[in-house]
Amino acid sequence: NADNAKALIDALEEARANDPDDFPRDDKRRTILTPQQEALMDVLKMLLKLKCEEAHVATKLVAQKDDLVALVMGNQDAACLHGWRYEIFGQYATAFLDGKLVLKSHDNALVFEEI
Repeated sequence: NADNAKALIDALEEARANDPDDFPRDDKRRTILTPQQEALMDVLKMLLKLKCEEAHVATKLVAQKDDLVALVMGNQDAACLHGWRYEIFGQYATAFLDGKLVLKSHDNALVFEEI
């Protein structure tokens, strides 16, 4: 319908005239990580999986992707750094990020070892 097409074009022109800074923001935009930070995320995911298997707890209960991103970005407010989540995973994640826990191969398996 020609009226609908005109209304759509008018709405698009009005939107273009607005300042993009006035547009609503999505606070959950994906954080862009460097390749090195992505690699740290991969190692933290392995550590999370290993520690959760040892504790017989589902990984999603202990840490979400946003928690891992927060850790890699240096944010100390991640949920996995508090309470029982810290006991299961957070203490090991911070030790790894502080260089006190290393990933190595042993007997054809990956293991984390304190140094």
